[in-house]
Amino acid sequence: MTVVLAVAVTAAVIGAVTTLVVSRIVRARINTAIGGRHGSDPVDEHQRILSHAERDTSAAAAEVNLLKLSLDALTSGVIVTDGSGKVLVRSRLAVDAATRSHEKTLVDATTVAVLAEAVQGRRAEREINVFGPPPRNLFVHAVPITADAQVIGSLTVIDDVTDHHRIEKTRRDFIANLSHELRTPVGAVSLLAEMLIDEQDLDTRTQLTDRMLIETDRMTEAIDDLLELSRIESSAEVYTDIVVVQDLIDEAVERTRVQAQSGDITIGAVVPDEPITLVGNRSQLATALVNLVENAVKYSSPGDSVSVRARLDDDGVALVVQDTGRGIPARDLDRIFERFYRVDRSRDAATGGTGIGLSIVRHVALNHGGHVSVASFEGDGSSFTLVLPVVPPGRAEPGQSPEPQTAHEVG
Repeated sequence: MTVVLAVAVTAAVIGAVTTLVVSRIVRARINTAIGGRHGSDPVDEHQRILSHAERDTSAAAAEVNLLKLSLDALTSGVIVTDGSGKVLVRSRLAVDAATRSHEKTLVDATTVAVLAEAVQGRRAEREINVFGPPPRNLFVHAVPITADAQVIGSLTVIDDVTDHHRIEKTRRDFIANLSHELRTPVGAVSLLAEMLIDEQDLDTRTQLTDRMLIETDRMTEAIDDLLELSRIESSAEVYTDIVVVQDLIDEAVERTRVQAQSGDITIGAVVPDEPITLVGNRSQLATALVNLVENAVKYSSPGDSVSVRARLDDDGVALVVQDTGRGIPARDLDRIFERFYRVDRSRDAATGGTGIGLSIVRHVALNHGGHVSVASFEGDGSSFTLVLPVVPPGRAEPGQSPEPQTAHEVG
């Protein structure tokens, strides 16, 4: 374990420094004795020994202080005790593991319990659920420190495993959601195929076949989205495409126009007259913007509108997709960019969608050094903002000002 190794090295260095100081003092004393035998001045010799000892002590103190600062820099809390359980070293994170009184009581009690086992020569570990706020998961594990088969102390490490638990939960949810996304259409296709075998009526057979195609398309969409997400997540390429933002917006509007028109939804685009350019992966950026616009159209009702805007701000280029649809409940906002997370599963079942689109948007933003955010009130529409760095100087000429602007509507 990295932390344990670091502490072991620290302990070894402390021991080496201590040994060095002691050996120098002993050597100085021996020299004193020898010097005394040869008639050297006892006062001068004594002063020299004291001077050496002071220098050695100062150097050792500096080394110990540096090592303590190194312990404090670790991302885990560390506690070292002697053989009786007396605490010798406690790093900053070990002290700050709990701040509220009820948390401190829980953490201290757990730490004392594992320390007691460690000084008895046994390894011990406990996990603590700290309810917060914010809720956290702490993992406390202790091991004995031995020398010549004797326990001379203990080492305890306190790790915050909250992120590990969150990632593990995300993995489980991902597998469960993926299984559901594929099992439902597979089951439907199987059932439709069985019905088709015995069906003689031509019109009914046609209906069954059409339904099978729909379910097959649903599976294909889920698989394609997963492959796209996997490709984007693992992308390590250096992006060199010079991308014109206005072209991205025009493409996104064009690709969603039929969908919007069929739902009686109006799409408006507001872009600067002066071209805005940035460096990136054009395919990824187009996919991200299309996903945002499609999502806005999907969650809008007849008579609603969707607007796509671009502007320059301090962080780069901001692409804003805003709709006047139903909005997103506050409880869903923190999870809206997770894989397979959907606000309204019943609506997705009717309109299609895998719940991966917004996750793709988030990863495209991260790949380009940007970020995506959402602002929404239930019943009052939503606004998604994708912020991307502008093109670096010398690579292409970025747009200068977002004014004047030309508005046009499609749909």
